[in-house]
Amino acid sequence: MIGMVNQNLDDHDLSIVSSNILDHIMLNVQRPSIIIVIYGVTDDGSKFRPSSWAEMLIEGVGLTRFGEDHRIRYAEHIKPALINGNTGIIMNYILKYEKPVAFSEILRFAKDNKLLIRNYFDRRSPGSLV
Repeated sequence: MIGMVNQNLDDHDLSIVSSNILDHIMLNVQRPSIIIVIYGVTDDGSKFRPSSWAEMLIEGVGLTRFGEDHRIRYAEHIKPALINGNTGIIMNYILKYEKPVAFSEILRFAKDNKLLIRNYFDRRSPGSLV
């Protein structure tokens, strides 16, 4: 798939963060790496279809552009990903402040479709995506 990254999440580098403290961290820490991962699996364990849903969603909320090489480029803080064999989305929480409408729409879509959503604090490098 175009632009997909194969991302293996390592529990030694990521720790789960409760969603009710995310805003507090964002307001009080210099560009932390709070990562939201939307897995392409529903809450009942079914694979979400179509397999290109992540790319279409990111494009649909206006977070893509065409590069000079005519390939799709994703905004800095969001990427489609292949996670454990399923399509997903990895995005930095900072997107909530930079593109609030797109951020809200992506989470609404994930919740409406009962996709698995996890929040992580990335201790590897502040301000990074993946």
